[in-house]
Amino acid sequence: MKNYFLFLVFYFLLLSPVAKSQIILQPLSFSKQPPSNNNLFRRDRVMAGQSDTLSLPFLDDFSSISIFDSLWLSGAPVLLNNRFSVNQPTKGIVTFDGLNSQGEPYDFSSSVTWGRADSLVSLPINLSYSNSDSVYLSFFYEAGGIGDSPDVNDSLALYFLDSTSTWIPVWSWIGIDSPAFQNVFLWIRDSYLYNGFRFKFISFGNLFGQHDIWNLDNIYINKNRKLSDRALKDVSLLVEVSPPFSTYRSIPLNHLRNHKDSMVSDEMKFSLSNYYPNDTTVNFGILFRDALTGDTLLHDPLNSVSMDSLSTAIPFNILMDTSGFYLPDSVKKISMESIIYLKNMDTFPNNDTIKSVSLLSDYYAYDDNSAEWGYGFKENYGAFAVKFVALDPDTLSQIAIHFPKIWEDVSNRNVEITVWKKIDEKNKGIKESIIYSQVEKPGTLKTLDSLTLFNLDSILIISDTFYVGFVVPSDEFIFVGLDRNTDASNQTFMFIGNKWMNIGIQGALLIRPVFNRGISTSIREQIVENYKTICFPNPNRGVLTCPESFIELQVMDVYGRIIFASYNKNTFKLPENLSKGIYFIKEKNNNGIFYQKIILQ
Repeated sequence: MKNYFLFLVFYFLLLSPVAKSQIILQPLSFSKQPPSNNNLFRRDRVMAGQSDTLSLPFLDDFSSISIFDSLWLSGAPVLLNNRFSVNQPTKGIVTFDGLNSQGEPYDFSSSVTWGRADSLVSLPINLSYSNSDSVYLSFFYEAGGIGDSPDVNDSLALYFLDSTSTWIPVWSWIGIDSPAFQNVFLWIRDSYLYNGFRFKFISFGNLFGQHDIWNLDNIYINKNRKLSDRALKDVSLLVEVSPPFSTYRSIPLNHLRNHKDSMVSDEMKFSLSNYYPNDTTVNFGILFRDALTGDTLLHDPLNSVSMDSLSTAIPFNILMDTSGFYLPDSVKKISMESIIYLKNMDTFPNNDTIKSVSLLSDYYAYDDNSAEWGYGFKENYGAFAVKFVALDPDTLSQIAIHFPKIWEDVSNRNVEITVWKKIDEKNKGIKESIIYSQVEKPGTLKTLDSLTLFNLDSILIISDTFYVGFVVPSDEFIFVGLDRNTDASNQTFMFIGNKWMNIGIQGALLIRPVFNRGISTSIREQIVENYKTICFPNPNRGVLTCPESFIELQVMDVYGRIIFASYNKNTFKLPENLSKGIYFIKEKNNNGIFYQKIILQ
């Protein structure tokens, strides 16, 4: 496990007056978030025993769950994912770390406990061959990737089960950073050539969380192989494609409808590997569709690129015509799949299609809904703030933040959920402007995916540039989830050592502004145009005072239904059977009609 604490403290020692601050990039201690946009699965599936041995070829490029289940012993605690590598050979990898099959540390007792961690064990294979049949096993491995890199005390080891049922170590590698995936090619011979051969990978490292990561790809066993035959001849897509938006990963659907031409990018980014020994023309299509309805939003089936022989992880930027991009008016949200599919490249068809998912609903997000790290600080009244630009004026109703559990439970610590209109990004003397702040506890409210959802107790009409985040009013570590596969570092800031600065590391914090959740469209549109403070106190316990004279005053629920009306009383009591929550006051006076959001406690 590399010491990222020391690295970041050293980095910020250079940025006086931050010398006494502690900023840490820390692996997650728990990872219980559900499978997300990039197909993350932790293996804990029980399957029936298999009495027959497998026949050659044995091949897994980890692009398919169904193939995984048919080749490996059930209950393997590794991660089948497309997230933790750097320039992986093909779509899908398997990741070894210090978390068990439930996403919890192998050992809770100490943050420095070391030992045997993840394992991956094959089902029995029929290797009834002779040495002359040239049976070889090959695989690609990577130390660290975008996760926590193992150090020289950590290792990944490969074992063969011989004909006497003894596990024999045949290969291992210590935790030295690998600049790219490395290819290993091993001859299987002598006592390993029998019906029932098995092999297994085991990692050794820190057992307290997602530490000391190793990635594997393209495990391949076959006979009649040569040294030049190091990978299956195939063309493969790699990591997920980028969504087609120029700035955000997710955008409120109503905002996107009004700004489709400026927000939908005409550029598609993806990567390919060509393992053929000759130059290849790759034909492919691009498809955007709504996973909820199956509606096609855009389809461009005729594209091609040329690839050199044996070229891996080659990035491509393809220009496309997005003038026909379709957003149906009848839906309130779209789960948009951005898909690239290869044509006539079916050697291993599971890696010929790749996609990303963007939820177009009621929030902005830079992140891909997955945190690979926790990023935190220890600074009294330190803060994180993420910059957004609202495409349309709208009502901010919630803020969602992912507070991962690292080291200890922080669910009962106080954080100040904050919205800023301005911060001094570049330390030019700009006066900070806070437009909302409330004290909350990270673990007490309902969640949005893997994020805690904080309801705002006063109405905020947001337009143009704003910042959302939190302040920690104590000298205690608080971590926020960091997506390392998306870079929004230019839009992400922290307040450390009495000044604002960029976070200084590639990634996107899982912090999102949520608009209009639980508020009817008709009320929302009127509030945005005609909001004022009418009554007090707010929040209240059912008794309101409205000092201005009015013609009529109504109290409505979030659906616009009238639950109370007054024509002449300035102080009144709401019905006792009302549930706690959000309501709206509609006031009609000689100057027009005005609205106020109130909280009933």
